[in-house]
Amino acid sequence: MPSNAIQRACALTLALVLSACATTVPVSVVAPARYPDASLLRVIYVDNLRGRGGHAVRDALETALGRHTLDGQNFFTVVRDQRRADGHYGGRMINDRRQEEYYQTTQSVCVRSGDDRCATRVNREVTCTRYYIDLAAQIDLIDARTGRIVYSQDYRNRAQDSWCPGQTASRTYGQLEFQAAQGIASAVLLDVAPHNQQFTASFFTNSDTVSETSRPAFEYATDLAQNDSVYEACQEWGALEALEPNSAGLLLNLGICSELVSDTSAAENYYYRVMELDPSLNNRARQGIRRARIAAAGVDQLADIADAERENWD
Repeated sequence: MPSNAIQRACALTLALVLSACATTVPVSVVAPARYPDASLLRVIYVDNLRGRGGHAVRDALETALGRHTLDGQNFFTVVRDQRRADGHYGGRMINDRRQEEYYQTTQSVCVRSGDDRCATRVNREVTCTRYYIDLAAQIDLIDARTGRIVYSQDYRNRAQDSWCPGQTASRTYGQLEFQAAQGIASAVLLDVAPHNQQFTASFFTNSDTVSETSRPAFEYATDLAQNDSVYEACQEWGALEALEPNSAGLLLNLGICSELVSDTSAAENYYYRVMELDPSLNNRARQGIRRARIAAAGVDQLADIADAERENWD
């Protein structure tokens, strides 16, 4: 993704935050793919998987990859001609188990009168049906230029439906099969593509965290945050840092503010200072460090993807 797309993603994050009306704000980050090499292959061909159920997994995987978006743009391009693809998805089915079983349960049954009206209801033991499809697949991704397998994972998922006398199945067998395949495709997508991940972060609002002379300014900033003016609140809190360098609550807020403008290095530094000053805030600081590291890894991965694309263009 080009650098201007990264900038648009950061702007989108800030826009989301500025629309928040609370001291708990959304933080949107781009989480990296678990397998970076797989994310570099963005023009893809999805082949049928060998074995029963393979067509359903193939269709679900092609749909998931083709619809995946980042910053409002499709991340992958799915092609039907494998000669045009950078990467080829394929693999094999490990398991395709389909089973119908019966179980007993209690059901309220209508006892009808002579004129066919429901005179009363009684509880009776009835035999119900449960049908499930259990799919397991090995998914491989091959770099078309080198022939190297850059990704290979096994995933399993189950879909089921049940019905009792007087009822019908809510889904067809084909729909159940595709639902099971979708679970596998969703797991693969998290492995091979960066994706938007939503967190929430809560500002510290107790003004006792600063000296008495700084409390009016701290409370003013808190009021701004509670009234849709998070950007202005961050500016006010930032102006207090030189006066209150050892205020853990203030530094926690500045860490969140740094996240909101994608300054992950500054955010992490603030959170470490919070942990040194106030152990009671350790959990919130650790959560902030985790968010900042995910965001930093996501930005690094997008930069690697942009570099790879430039090499392809050259």
